[in-house]
Amino acid sequence: MTANKGKNVPEKQTSIIPNIQAYRNIIVQVIQSSLEEIGFMEILPVQEQSPYDESIDRYRADILIEDPHAGEIQLIMPRTVLEIIAENVYTMEKQELSDETLNDIISEMINIIAGSLMRLWTPPSQVFHLGLPSVGQEAFLQVDISKDSLEFDMEGSPFWLVMRGEVFMEPPAGN
Repeated sequence: MTANKGKNVPEKQTSIIPNIQAYRNIIVQVIQSSLEEIGFMEILPVQEQSPYDESIDRYRADILIEDPHAGEIQLIMPRTVLEIIAENVYTMEKQELSDETLNDIISEMINIIAGSLMRLWTPPSQVFHLGLPSVGQEAFLQVDISKDSLEFDMEGSPFWLVMRGEVFMEPPAGN
């Protein structure tokens, strides 16, 4: 709380999801079921966040949640993880993979993950609307990874899921 002319005013919430750890098991299940089907690889949650490593070539995909409340889901993956998925799904060799192909793969993954998460966070009768995925340069330094994301491991490479917005402030409605 901060003082404002003698009144206590709540401080703005800085965490993306105030109790992301409370929802950890649900989020882990969604990530594992979504990505293991796509990549045919085991996905493991990581208990302790890896330190930021500038040398890792990362890709980022975002998708906006437009209804019923505003939000955003971000997926950050190293090139190595996307290459594994591309090799398994599309039977492509590493030398055949372009940035465009890897961007397409991470866009498809964020679509699947966002749809799965929103089906859990909204009641069955509630309609939700997602925007189109956008890909871009990884801006991971803007996120406090220790509290605002969950880290996963695929084949020894870490990747992260970040969830922002008021849509995630309430517990999942479940289905």
